[in-house]
Amino acid sequence: MRTDYPLAIVIPAYKSAHLRKVLESISEQACRDFQLYVGDDASKEKIGNIVQEFSGELPIQYHRFEKNMGGVSLVKQWERCIQMSHEPWVWLFSDDDLMDDNCVEKFYQELKITEGHHDLYRFNTTSIDGEGRLLSKNPPHPQNETGADFLVARLRGGRTSTAQELIFSRGAWESIGGFPDFPLAWASDDAFIATLGSRKPIRTIPGPCLGWRLSGRNISSDNSFA
Repeated sequence: MRTDYPLAIVIPAYKSAHLRKVLESISEQACRDFQLYVGDDASKEKIGNIVQEFSGELPIQYHRFEKNMGGVSLVKQWERCIQMSHEPWVWLFSDDDLMDDNCVEKFYQELKITEGHHDLYRFNTTSIDGEGRLLSKNPPHPQNETGADFLVARLRGGRTSTAQELIFSRGAWESIGGFPDFPLAWASDDAFIATLGSRKPIRTIPGPCLGWRLSGRNISSDNSFA
């Protein structure tokens, strides 16, 4: 099993309800040049058992943390999961969203086209329900966007944005001290995007989308996360 691919897909995991579907969507990637990391946030659910089902199919490294961190700081949970990895590009995914089967392939194509001149790449998104059914196609991002223009669009309510749609440079993440640690991580991703976008334009990967799940159980639709 190779561990020298430039892309790390990192999943901070706490809930198991949709995790199997998440891993299935990753296993269906046309390009398998990535290393997958799953950081179990001391969950009471059987995260490890689900991950084990894919151990022969995907290049997975699994670690169970003995202390729950997400109930105190989601950002700190993200950080310790990212620190499990070492690859130069990081896709901080989730335990309930889905990716189209050509996301990884298109990322590498865009990286080559742009010669890696961006710190932050992102996918457009759709919203899906708890069963994975399409609810809406979210407003598309421009191909290139500054951090300031992104903030204006967000503050005007013209576009959605999620941490899971982002692939970012590890060096850039380290240089700005990671995601700002806001309560429940609300707007932490927005501040992170705006900060990186103030240095180099944010680049949208054309074509594939991320399916952002609004199930009533995730932090996006339920702020009782613990």
